[in-house]
Amino acid sequence: MKDKLLLCTVVLALFAESAQPGQITNWRNYKNQRWGFCVAYPRGWGHNEGVNNAGIAVFPVQDSPPGLQSQISVGALPPGRVNGHLLTLEESFEGEDEVLREGGATGLVVLDKHNLTFSGQPALFRKIRYKEKSSGAVWVEETIAFQSGPNYYFQLKCHPPELAELEPVFNKMVFKTFRSECRHEH
Repeated sequence: MKDKLLLCTVVLALFAESAQPGQITNWRNYKNQRWGFCVAYPRGWGHNEGVNNAGIAVFPVQDSPPGLQSQISVGALPPGRVNGHLLTLEESFEGEDEVLREGGATGLVVLDKHNLTFSGQPALFRKIRYKEKSSGAVWVEETIAFQSGPNYYFQLKCHPPELAELEPVFNKMVFKTFRSECRHEH
């Protein structure tokens, strides 16, 4: 019990340190070689670039089995097409919902969806909640997407109790550190 309490205290301290407004010191820089974008994330967090080099997933130290860990993903992919039709961001989100439902997700609810401007580009923000069939875990996902050549996406996927700690880190990564074109190596 004391070990879990100590772990929770350490994780919350890392979240609090990482989420200080305006403070970007002590973060690691990442440059995506495939698409040329840069983003920073809290030092001490794990990271995984995946198999297709489309982006990076970062995550705080967690006491959860793989597959049940919260993470923040930043990446880019070529725009989707169906029968020659270029998919809108809205259609891409609808496709993602269908994939979740086909995977057994239940109770999928759109909590918020609105247009915004990101880096001078029209963007779409969406926040959903659903229950995963395989694990029974409830997830909240916040996604911001915009089209600028590739489709850029930013996604926070976490369990509802973690949202208050992870959302400020997500917002800082997206709005304070992301650059679609890096001028220098990190």
